[in-house]
Amino acid sequence: LEDGEYSGSVFVSSNDPDSPSHGISVTLNVGGGALCGDVNGDDAGPDIADLVHLVDYMFNDGPPPPDLAAANIDGEPGIIIGDLVYLVDFMFNDGPPPICE
Repeated sequence: LEDGEYSGSVFVSSNDPDSPSHGISVTLNVGGGALCGDVNGDDAGPDIADLVHLVDYMFNDGPPPPDLAAANIDGEPGIIIGDLVYLVDFMFNDGPPPICE
């Protein structure tokens, strides 16, 4: 698909005689998102520059990541110290890959 937002519906069928099917509206976004762990948005991450950017943002009032979702590396809500620890573990200790929202 080309980059963009696509909308549609998913229909779920069941054996419930009172509600044999149910439609759910869905939206699919294609493209435009940053690579998970690419904190500085240079499309090269995750690398040491992303780690430096995250430290600067968290501890030195540095600029925010261009895509906050790409900096939420541990998959938990918010950008917190756990994201920094997770990125260091991934980069230097063969830890698990980033899990962005």
